[in-house]
Amino acid sequence: MVFDNMDVTMNYAAPGEHKPTIERSNQTLKGLFRAHDHQMVFKAIPKVLTIALLKHVTKVSNFYPAKEGISKYYSPHMIVRQNQWIFQKNLLLKLDPLYKDMVTLPTTVNNQERLMVFNLE
Repeated sequence: MVFDNMDVTMNYAAPGEHKPTIERSNQTLKGLFRAHDHQMVFKAIPKVLTIALLKHVTKVSNFYPAKEGISKYYSPHMIVRQNQWIFQKNLLLKLDPLYKDMVTLPTTVNNQERLMVFNLE
């Protein structure tokens, strides 16, 4: 299979076990990933950057209040973490090339301003 060399364990569901809410959530995440992937300037990106993009899309999807959620005004992220997010800091994934063969990637969930730098050669 395609996933054999990617260290991914698939958990398949029987036809009657699919939940429409979860399927819609998966389709939303896939759409967000495709939109971010389409905006990139690279033709192919390494596995590490793909995983980072998936984590970013998943994190960002919790930054907005759910339509039928607990609160009209507070997002799941705000309720669980009890802190506000800042657009410039939390919503921008910088996969811009700094130089010709280099890309920067922010670290995941810490509050420090650190970047990982990848050499694309």
